[in-house]
Amino acid sequence: MRLSPGPAPASEAETKALMTLVQELRPRAVVTMHAPLGCVLDPDGGPLARWLSEGSGLPLRRTIDAPTPGMFDTWVREHAGVEATTLELPVISKDRALVRYLPVLMALLRGEAGKATPRATRCGATGPSWWARRRLRTAEPRL
Repeated sequence: MRLSPGPAPASEAETKALMTLVQELRPRAVVTMHAPLGCVLDPDGGPLARWLSEGSGLPLRRTIDAPTPGMFDTWVREHAGVEATTLELPVISKDRALVRYLPVLMALLRGEAGKATPRATRCGATGPSWWARRRLRTAEPRL
């Protein structure tokens, strides 16, 4: 695997914008989404990480075997004083990721982290995706 973290910590424009956003909003927690490791990554193994791991069915890891200079969630924890973890999605299609992880992500957005953990759904390899099924149900009839 080849990582491209940028030439230095916080050197990428999108990282700088996110840092400013966290400083202005002062959220209770931050979850970053990344790929392709298929785990919940949190060096502290905190409550949010454990909840995400249980709900997503992905293993909780405290480290990875690669250099990760300037990880955003590390900055959030150390400099902004906010709980932060990374949800590393596995190598699957966007449709499958949506179907599989939508329950836990929706619960997170509703502020339910730490409560009963929703389970990620298992997405079969056949049949239309959730998005395609929704579009089929809501499509206007053709005349």
